[in-house]
Amino acid sequence: LFSILKSTVEDGMNQRVAITGSVGTGKSSLSKRFCLDFQEWAGKKGQRMEFAIVNCRSRSTGASVLLKILDRFQPNFPDRGFSATEMLEILRKHLVKDSVHLVVVLDEINVLIKKSGSDLLYSLSRFDEERVTGSRHSLSIILISQQPVNEYLDPATLSTLKRTNQLLLDKYSRAELIDIVGQR
Repeated sequence: LFSILKSTVEDGMNQRVAITGSVGTGKSSLSKRFCLDFQEWAGKKGQRMEFAIVNCRSRSTGASVLLKILDRFQPNFPDRGFSATEMLEILRKHLVKDSVHLVVVLDEINVLIKKSGSDLLYSLSRFDEERVTGSRHSLSIILISQQPVNEYLDPATLSTLKRTNQLLLDKYSRAELIDIVGQR
C-alpha cells in the first residue's frame, strides 16, 4: 500500500487501490493501520493527509457515505437537505482550504454498489477532474471487498477504475495463524 500511495505525497497524484480477500484475511485491519501510519509519514514530509473509513454495509447509500466522509471535516454536518453533488463540492472546498489529501476507504464496497449503484464511486474516482490545472490531486480511494467488484460496475465507472491497483490477501497459513495467536 505504501509503495502505491506514496506518490500522493511525493508527486501530488491520486491513487486507487482495491483490496480483496476472504473473510478474516485482515483487509480492514490493514487499511486502518496503514492510514494511521501513512498519515504520520506524510506529516513528516510536510503534507497534510486525512483519511475517512466508511463501512458500506452499515452506510449503504451514497448520501450516507458522503455524510460519514464530511463528518471528518465538519462534525454534525446536516444529514438532510444536501444533494450528493452539493456534498461533494463542500468536501472539495474543505480539501482545498485545508491543503489536505484525503484517503477514502470504502470497506465492503460491494454492498454499496449492489444496493445503490456505482454513481458515488464514479464521482469519487473523477473527483479531481475539476481541480485547477497544476494543483495537487486531493483524493485517493481504497476499495475493500471479499471479491472483485468489476462485474457490478457500469461501463462508465469501470472505465475510470481501469488503472486501479489490485491487492489480494490470501488466507492465513497454519504457520501464520500460530504466529498471530502467539502475538496475542
